[in-house]
Amino acid sequence: MTMQRMWINQPSTLQPLHHLHGTRVLGQHESATVTRIYFLSGDVISQQAPREALSEGWPARKTSEPSLYYLSGDDQNGDSMTLFVVANTPTHAHQIWKEHWEDDSIFLGPVIRGQPTERVEDKLIIYELDYDPDTIGAIPWQDLELVAYVDP
Repeated sequence: MTMQRMWINQPSTLQPLHHLHGTRVLGQHESATVTRIYFLSGDVISQQAPREALSEGWPARKTSEPSLYYLSGDDQNGDSMTLFVVANTPTHAHQIWKEHWEDDSIFLGPVIRGQPTERVEDKLIIYELDYDPDTIGAIPWQDLELVAYVDP
């Protein structure tokens, strides 16, 4: 028996594994009707699931899912105000950043999508990382994409 990538496909609230809908797992068929599933994170390691509750492969990341953002910038004194946040949009990431630093004197401008045309050293740069929240490991820096910035 081989392991394969699967996901729990139970979108209806009337289905028994609805609370796990969309969860990525590794599965191993034990019989024609039962599959042993192994979770990639959390307290539960494995359990049995009805075969019809699972779909093969892993679904693509939904655009509505939060992303990991890396906000990088220095204050007037040259101190780093860098922060990683999970947010829905670059604007949402900027809001979380402002709440974290509780500083109302720097990077107050609107979030501007795209890359700055002038010096980046004077701006809060917002990068988005394409990551899978179900995967544990190093952050794939090669996937870092500059998506927005904020003027001081």
